[in-house]
Amino acid sequence: MDSIANANKLNHQLNRLKTRHRKLKDRIGQEMKRPKPDTLLLQKLKRLRLRTKDGMIGAMRSLNGVKSKSIPQTL
Repeated sequence: MDSIANANKLNHQLNRLKTRHRKLKDRIGQEMKRPKPDTLLLQKLKRLRLRTKDGMIGAMRSLNGVKSKSIPQTL
């Protein structure tokens, strides 16, 4: 796979993860507004949001690596 295709794939993955993170954040906010929030559900949602954020960081790091490899370095 060439670096441009790999970068496109990583961008797509990063966008999916950002959307998922935003939806989890919204869902956590909704649950917190309830009179008696479900603490177990909140823990689960927060863990998922953290895992999603870790995935975003990994995708960004990979994307930065792909971009820097595809740009010729001149001295």
